[in-house]
Amino acid sequence: MGCAGTEPLAELLLVLSVIAGLAVIAALSYIPVAREVCTEERRRTRTERDAFAGFAGRIASIEEANTTPSRVDGGTLLAQSAPDDGALREVRRAYQETVMGVDHFAEEYDESLAEHMAAEFDESLAVAVCGGQTFSPQMRRALVQQGTEARDRRSLLLRALDRELESLSTATETLTEVEESLSEIESRPQIERSFEWLSSSWDRLRALRAECSSLVEWRQEAIHSETLARGPRGRSSLHSYLYQSLPVNHPVLADTATTLDRLERVERGVVDGLTRRV
Repeated sequence: MGCAGTEPLAELLLVLSVIAGLAVIAALSYIPVAREVCTEERRRTRTERDAFAGFAGRIASIEEANTTPSRVDGGTLLAQSAPDDGALREVRRAYQETVMGVDHFAEEYDESLAEHMAAEFDESLAVAVCGGQTFSPQMRRALVQQGTEARDRRSLLLRALDRELESLSTATETLTEVEESLSEIESRPQIERSFEWLSSSWDRLRALRAECSSLVEWRQEAIHSETLARGPRGRSSLHSYLYQSLPVNHPVLADTATTLDRLERVERGVVDGLTRRV
């Protein structure tokens, strides 16, 4: 009888452990997707950073045309009305093969050379490259400078994405521990819920709530600290830009709210048990 009775108990414990694991997975519904999104954005940003660096390097090595730019109203133009030279065609080719050559360009931008360059560089420079006729020394300096600046913007964004991934990892660890603790409390059979156990569980739940509250405060500080870290090309704030494909812009706060809802339900059960034993 003793040996036979252990099999149903073992099966019950297995079922409870599976249910607890599923509860943790269900609670963290947004953060895992957010990590995938952030990881892919980091890969794309790194690719674009290297592409702009490659473009600036290629432009620096191009010899400008040996002509004198024309003047209008006392100002020197970036391009003049001379036959299109090979150097300017090489500029366009370099942009297409580096910046527009990244594997995600069509999916994320799907723009012509003139449109994309106007968004990344000065519009007048894009007009000179796409509609001008001479590659001047001024144009070369401007292209190298703005290509380098575009590279540096990606470098700043990469650092912000690294911080975001670290933040998501920390939140995952914290919420997973909280959810596992809640599952452990919930799985306790009613017959084994003594007054001492219920009292101890109440104190434990208070500590878990404090952890969640600290996570919310910490995350909000992280969000506000990134208000100046914008997506590429001056788009919205980092989190709005990064998680625009998700139902929520703040996945950590959303998953923490779900965990807090579950924690409140467990608290009510413990309070109910305590009142029945007083």
